[in-house]
Amino acid sequence: MGQSPPSSTYRESPDGLPFFQGKAEFGFLHPTPRVWCVEPKKIAQPGDILISVRAPVGPTNVADVECCIGRGLAAIRARSHMSQDFLWHALRRVESAVAADGTGSTFKSISGKRLRAVEIPVPPLDEQTRIVEQLNSQLDATKRAQQAAETQLEALEALPSALLREVFPRSRSARLPHGWQWVRLADVLARSDSGVWGDDDPVHGVNVLRSTNFAEHGVLSLQNVAKRMIPVEKLSEKALAPGDIILERSGGGPKQPVGRVCKYDGSTETYYFGNFCQRLRADSTQCESSYLFEYLHWFHLSGSTGPMQNRTTGIRNLRYKDYIAQDIPLPPLPIQRGLVERIRSERAIYMRARRSAQSRLGVAEALSLALLRLALPA
Repeated sequence: MGQSPPSSTYRESPDGLPFFQGKAEFGFLHPTPRVWCVEPKKIAQPGDILISVRAPVGPTNVADVECCIGRGLAAIRARSHMSQDFLWHALRRVESAVAADGTGSTFKSISGKRLRAVEIPVPPLDEQTRIVEQLNSQLDATKRAQQAAETQLEALEALPSALLREVFPRSRSARLPHGWQWVRLADVLARSDSGVWGDDDPVHGVNVLRSTNFAEHGVLSLQNVAKRMIPVEKLSEKALAPGDIILERSGGGPKQPVGRVCKYDGSTETYYFGNFCQRLRADSTQCESSYLFEYLHWFHLSGSTGPMQNRTTGIRNLRYKDYIAQDIPLPPLPIQRGLVERIRSERAIYMRARRSAQSRLGVAEALSLALLRLALPA
């Protein structure tokens, strides 16, 4: 079972051993390092099976280098009468059963004792070898299909930034088209205020949106909304209106992103915005809300609003006074609307292509699991 070393021993560039903490680093077969550790506690060897034992329980990869494993993983090595490759395939075959054996109300986990008690089908060694050869041959083709889909996904992920880079000038040194001007963000806001605090109350509380409701590409999710009691005098003051932009001002840790924005498009219910968020409302006489949202979304993607970390709390915070002082390229209103339409149109094309690539990934994974079911009994 893995064990997490002190965070002071982590490194963000190759120094020490690759440190794998859970499924987030898993690939099709081998994990990809994101963090390294100079004082590892538990070490896995090349060829060891890495199994996720915490949220989620069951997924597997194979270590291709000596590595450090955290408490979200366990390393498994077969005894002499067992083929290591067969053991990996067998664990993939019973992944759903392993997951069902996990316990915990907040997130599922499985203990070393329960993991060791997992039952798998074990034929004679020569039959293990035959099954592995057959499965590996078939999985090679599946892997190639999955890698092709992953390569397309990686190329697609660069498209939104490329489009926004083409549409928006980056700095005052950039030459603006005729009719455009540079203004400060503060100059195009009709309103800007911080979020509201309140106690959780699932029965009587009002809908409060937080950074956890921020989804990909600036989409605001209205699922799993917090219910909180807030002061009566804040009910009208902190209610969101269609077109309002919500800015994430504070994150939960050193790697938590901040500076993201989402746009509220309205709902049949009333929604408010929570602490650690800031509401930005555009002055409609000079700036379209959608244009401002797209620019601020690009500003975050470009990395030019580097998040700051509070050294006392370890939480990343965005200095709002600096944020609203940033320069905004402002074209006339008709041009703003045209640019927004172009961005929306090309983003829709991108999303369709992304869904198609993700669907091919799903098909490849389903084929892999179907092969396992044919080759191994439950």
